[in-house]
Amino acid sequence: SQRLLPGHHIRVKMTGNGGPVMEVNKAAGRSLRMTAGDIIILTGVSGVGKSTLAARLAADLKAPFIEGDDHHLPASIAKMAQGIALGDADRWPWLGAVAAAANAAAAGGGVVIACSALKRIYRDHLAEGCLTPPIFIHLHAPRHVVAGRLAARAHHFFDASLLDSQMDILEMPGHDEIYRLIDASGDIDSVYRAIRTALS
Repeated sequence: SQRLLPGHHIRVKMTGNGGPVMEVNKAAGRSLRMTAGDIIILTGVSGVGKSTLAARLAADLKAPFIEGDDHHLPASIAKMAQGIALGDADRWPWLGAVAAAANAAAAGGGVVIACSALKRIYRDHLAEGCLTPPIFIHLHAPRHVVAGRLAARAHHFFDASLLDSQMDILEMPGHDEIYRLIDASGDIDSVYRAIRTALS
């Protein structure tokens, strides 16, 4: 893997037609190489592919997979099903539960998590709650791409009308965060290859 100075970035355009663009940021003192004990959190708006890709990554790494949606309070699930956007107060207990689940699962090694964590304060809250600093893999795609995926998705409590509210509050990762930024607009296999490349 390529070594970078703290705070520097690497952007790699994948070969082929319209392949994903990968951006990697290394916070000071943190290696780019994935290790067996890492807490890896895939973030992004609903419908961008977090759960599918996180579950696949966890299976390949033989690591536990945590679906962040499973840790929402029943009241929050009911709100989203009715098309009501969650506020910060709804998310604090959820983020705490995700961090607690991450720590429990990571006791025997690494863990892979799907969790939107759209705002910087949400990612900071997760990072503070985890026993080891997590690696965030932020999946990003144009609104029309995500909207198309949401329209094709069945049997999920998230009301597709909430996509705009998620896009509105989305804060892209900052240079001082430990993250990999992945263009998730391509097909699932090419996006997954970009994730594995970013973590190698």
